[in-house]
Amino acid sequence: MRGPGSGDSGLSGLGQSGLGQSGLGPSGLGPSGRPTALLRLELSSSRSRQAIDITHLFTARTWPDGLLLVSVEHTTAALFLGESGSEMFEDYERVAARLVSGHGPFQHETWNPGNAQAHVLSSFLGTQLLLPVTDGRLDLGTWQRVIFLELDGPRRRSLAVASLATQPLV
Repeated sequence: MRGPGSGDSGLSGLGQSGLGQSGLGPSGLGPSGRPTALLRLELSSSRSRQAIDITHLFTARTWPDGLLLVSVEHTTAALFLGESGSEMFEDYERVAARLVSGHGPFQHETWNPGNAQAHVLSSFLGTQLLLPVTDGRLDLGTWQRVIFLELDGPRRRSLAVASLATQPLV
């Protein structure tokens, strides 16, 4: 990755790195002892709405060149590329709270009370990113960071990561 490494990780509950790997042994192999096509990363949020810079989860290792597909495995959280920093996080959280606040009542609130706004907002913001990888590292713009946006926390969350390795373009 190119650019500055800044921002509070906002991760809690999983030690200093805030990273957990489910379904993987120490060698990166699945339960059957074979390489797995999918890596699961875990993190925890500590507030109901919380922007968290998770770029370090992807810069701490080397990846095959091509693209990484990162997917939040939840319907009340989102992923996006943005700038990091406490002021930016406050803006992301404030704007997220206001984007859907005047649009209720929500129809599915009758059978799923309490988090309809989070479901709608997650759908509009998106739950997946494609991240370019060059020479084993994320290839992001100078100020681009991978931001996880919690919309219904605090919760423990998981991300599925798959490598879409490519051949050189001619």
